[in-house]
Amino acid sequence: MIPESKIPDLWAAARRVPTSDRVPYAFEKRVMSALPATGLRAPAGAAIAGLWRAALLSVAVAMMASGLDFAVQDPLGEPGVEETLELAVLPADDVESDL
Repeated sequence: MIPESKIPDLWAAARRVPTSDRVPYAFEKRVMSALPATGLRAPAGAAIAGLWRAALLSVAVAMMASGLDFAVQDPLGEPGVEETLELAVLPADDVESDL
């Protein structure tokens, strides 16, 4: 730990050091060399990964909703989709025709 009395001396010593272009370049090299090690992805890669996660989640929710719909019995006994479609498309058998 640096005592409070030494801090002004350190600032004065730092001001006496001439500036150099090598320090920013060296700092940039250190930072750029450390970036691949962090495992950061490009913004496009992160967006694509997020879209895949959302697509998989949507498929999972759709499958669960469909399974729940098929598992639950209709308490009112109303005709299902198949019966309703059959009644709409095919003629009724019990209709008497007048000839």
